[in-house]
Amino acid sequence: MRRLKHSGIYWCLNCNVPLLDSECEICRVKGEFVPLSRPVDPKPAFRFDLNLLHQTISQEFGVDAANFLLKNVEVAVFNRVPYLDKGYEVLVDGRILGHLFFDFPRLYWRFKPLREGCSRLWVKKLGFWVVVNNGFVAKNQILGELDFLEKNLPEKEGGYVFLVSKKDEVLGVGELTDKGKVYVLRVWKPEQPRFLNFKASWNQVVKANFSKLKTDISKACKFIGDISSRLKLPVFVSYSGGKDSLTTLYLTVKASCKTKILFNDTGLELPETLENADWVASKFGVEILKVKAEEAFWIHLKDFGPPTRENRWCSKVCKLKPTAKFLDEKIGENKILCFVGQRKAESFRRAGSRKIWVNKFLPKIVASSPINDWSMLQVWLCLMMERLDGYVNKLYFEGFDRIGCFMCPSMEMADLLVVKKRYPILWERWEKELENWILNKNLPRQWIDYGLWRWKNPPKRILDKIGG
Repeated sequence: MRRLKHSGIYWCLNCNVPLLDSECEICRVKGEFVPLSRPVDPKPAFRFDLNLLHQTISQEFGVDAANFLLKNVEVAVFNRVPYLDKGYEVLVDGRILGHLFFDFPRLYWRFKPLREGCSRLWVKKLGFWVVVNNGFVAKNQILGELDFLEKNLPEKEGGYVFLVSKKDEVLGVGELTDKGKVYVLRVWKPEQPRFLNFKASWNQVVKANFSKLKTDISKACKFIGDISSRLKLPVFVSYSGGKDSLTTLYLTVKASCKTKILFNDTGLELPETLENADWVASKFGVEILKVKAEEAFWIHLKDFGPPTRENRWCSKVCKLKPTAKFLDEKIGENKILCFVGQRKAESFRRAGSRKIWVNKFLPKIVASSPINDWSMLQVWLCLMMERLDGYVNKLYFEGFDRIGCFMCPSMEMADLLVVKKRYPILWERWEKELENWILNKNLPRQWIDYGLWRWKNPPKRILDKIGG
């Protein structure tokens, strides 16, 4: 498995802001290093995200707990963490408060407090807890009535319970079993909770990282200028309607490269994405060339079945083939230089990706990513600093992490259910095709309800959860 270079971020405790480098540019004090789960790719928690977090904590532990945990929180950071479905580490005040995750197969959001979250809740005796009569608890231990000195247990099985010693120290977190016992999930060295009781803002985050951002932008522009001058090919920017390709477009224009936008309309794009592509091209004053797949996906779906993570035939049918045909018609025998918004921190699969490459299916395109080494936080801070956040696809501020085809097999169930609710007509067409497919294959309804169509052979851990 490829390893990424960094394993966390820094946080300035004076200014209460995340840092791209070790030193805060506001107070000139070195930040505290915060280890994060790999692949490390933190992002700002927007208002939608904070509202979801507040709502989820309220459902799990009560409104008072949510209000207390998130008091004065304006700047928080989410980092993806492995779960069966979507999951985030939640960073507040430079510590991991807990995990916000989409529970599979229950199909709703939950919040699991970790050391900082449990320690904060215990200050006000909020949430659910047990005081144990032994000062030592171990992971995977099962605690029963004889182990409890005091208790305040949740009503439902699976509810989270933090474990407290007789010395008033929070030792770990467990969950309630069906027999009224507590199964220990995690244990840790006790630590006092941290309350940085002052609000920061994302404007302050930009100021704290200003020189670093300017340097990164300058390096990216120089890279674009150097490769453009060296190759002397027509320049394009592959624009998807997403934040990374928007940043790449901005950098290419800033580098004074005469460029055009290449937009791939797969026929599966969300309406906001189509609107954003035209709007951004207009605002930048750049010509947009559209590669259209039309109904190609729906035609081939009847022969191939739903695309899966193992076999994404949709990419060839909706992207590669239409693009190759477009280049043959518009470019002829020539080659082009195409800047793309690809980042190696996005996934382990891309961790070893290069900054310049040629796709074997599109040999006429020399592709290059000037932001290959950037984190998601860098991208967002760049957009904020350059006042481009108003150019961003609004779906990012309404719960979407990625922009692309509305039913990509790489998506999590949390995202697919958002699409289903928000675009019922679009989803109805897709679900009818899935219903025909499972009928022909004699498969249970679970293949639709739990998104099992996303795999050729669904993982055992997924099937075990739904009793498949």
